[in-house]
Amino acid sequence: MKIHFYINTSFPYGMAAAKRILCYARGLMAAGNNVDIVVCQKCFEQGEYDNLPAKGTYRGVSYEYVCGKYKHARGNRFMRGIDYLVLDYVRSFFYALKHVHHGDAVFAYYYPLFLQILIIIAAKVKGAKIVKETCEHPSALGNVNSRLHKFCKWFEYHCVMPGYDGFIVISRELSKFVMRYKSRSAKCIIVPILVENPFETINIIEIKSEYDVPYIIHTGTMQEQKDSVSKILKAFARFKKASKSPCRLVFTGPHANENCSYLPMIKELGIDDCVDLLGMVSIERVVTLQSHAAMTIIYKSDNLQTRNCFPTKLGEMLICGVPIITTTIGDTNLYLENGKNAFIVEEDDDESLVSCIKEILGNPAKAKIIGEAGKKVAEKYFNPLFQGERLSDFLNNLNNGKGMLKNAKSSYIRKLYKRLLSPENYARLIGVNIGTNNFIPDKNCWSSEPYLISVGSHCQITNGVRIFTHGGGHVVRKANPNFDVFGKVVIGDWVYIGNNSLIMPGVTIGNGSLIAAGSVVTKSVPPGVVVGGNPAKIITTVDKYIEHNIKYNLDSKSLSVEEKRVVLCSLPEDKFIKKMELRQ
Repeated sequence: MKIHFYINTSFPYGMAAAKRILCYARGLMAAGNNVDIVVCQKCFEQGEYDNLPAKGTYRGVSYEYVCGKYKHARGNRFMRGIDYLVLDYVRSFFYALKHVHHGDAVFAYYYPLFLQILIIIAAKVKGAKIVKETCEHPSALGNVNSRLHKFCKWFEYHCVMPGYDGFIVISRELSKFVMRYKSRSAKCIIVPILVENPFETINIIEIKSEYDVPYIIHTGTMQEQKDSVSKILKAFARFKKASKSPCRLVFTGPHANENCSYLPMIKELGIDDCVDLLGMVSIERVVTLQSHAAMTIIYKSDNLQTRNCFPTKLGEMLICGVPIITTTIGDTNLYLENGKNAFIVEEDDDESLVSCIKEILGNPAKAKIIGEAGKKVAEKYFNPLFQGERLSDFLNNLNNGKGMLKNAKSSYIRKLYKRLLSPENYARLIGVNIGTNNFIPDKNCWSSEPYLISVGSHCQITNGVRIFTHGGGHVVRKANPNFDVFGKVVIGDWVYIGNNSLIMPGVTIGNGSLIAAGSVVTKSVPPGVVVGGNPAKIITTVDKYIEHNIKYNLDSKSLSVEEKRVVLCSLPEDKFIKKMELRQ
């Protein structure tokens, strides 16, 4: 599939957005898609250079600045404003009309309202699907208290967001937000932070640390609402006052310079001789600084922005194997566990924050173990190749018509689809990943999360079977109102599931297995076995089952109903299966 990224930030070099877009692109390309990047705005001042052309290829990803790279001179405020507010967006609109085609996917990674409207129109005109990446809560951006901002956000939520066919969000909170305003037909997928292993392109072993003392690293922006830099500075000052450690605090990024707004606080805390503001540095130097650091502190206070975002710098530090200190705010706790692969403190617990700094510096062996455990988390969950496969499936489902049900505006139409479609096609319609040539007479067997179920080919799932993918209940939710756990169900090829069997969340049924009627399957089933009971247990292998019952085989499948009746009524008793009596 052809996927067009429309962005309004510099590429391939830039801040977190540029890195995330590159990870998206490389992950989707690895999944077999054709990807290009379209930069919709001029991003560079006159005299700024990144040593790359306005149109080219970076690490296999094609990109183009369709409005040019360089802004008008700073003195020409009129043309700079016209470009920023109108012309760049209009040029991008006409570029989309020319280059986007039917069946393509447009990936929108920007926030300007006018640009959103134009690219949605272009995608709809050309018959392409359009999805929106949402990694920040829109209401937390800009002048949040102005009436114009509030009106624009109201218009965006109620009039623009319903125009998208799908949303890629970075956290559960953003998913809840999107669900409130998206159209009924639109889909949503959560893709957390993405990070590439920097050691694939940079040989860090050959690069020595530029510091001969331990240091704490902070990269990227220094915004109080998102980064809580004042909390980090105060904790570092307390640590320095309580110890004689030579540890330093190092900042890089666009705000870490002689104009840094935190300079007065740094001087007031008396730590100006051990805080380094390095400014914007090369990617290689950032990776070197991160890799040799003793730790990083990613402090998230509780506010609208931090509850919804997922900091890229967290993934960058994890992939380097460096221990991190962070707070309980946001989705971090879905992937990290305190004392196992990270140091996690409660918000405003300054004492614990200082204690974590002491523990990391005082016990480097333990810190290294936790850092390596954090690296494994990043390699597993924040891997662009793994998430690229998920995202590719998501986009393909938007484009190949599997979501027929999304066009059903009433329950009556949905019921009509259920009645008219074959069981297999109905399963595909509601999101089951299913193969071919399956016999499934009961269309009610699927769980409330059918997209968590995979079924192979040549399976027989008989009447009364129920497949579950989630667990919870009022008795549990009495203590935890939002409690819900989920497990995917995978059913292999040539599987038989007997009447009224129950398949529990997280179960995998291997190829060629047979589930006896009335079974409650609570554990995964290996290939080629017969299981039954409550809870289901292995009874025998399919081969031994066939061997034991071959003498009763009548080859009756080709007979008509009447022919079968005649044959069965004429057989002697020893041709029928008989069960033994129960033992006391």
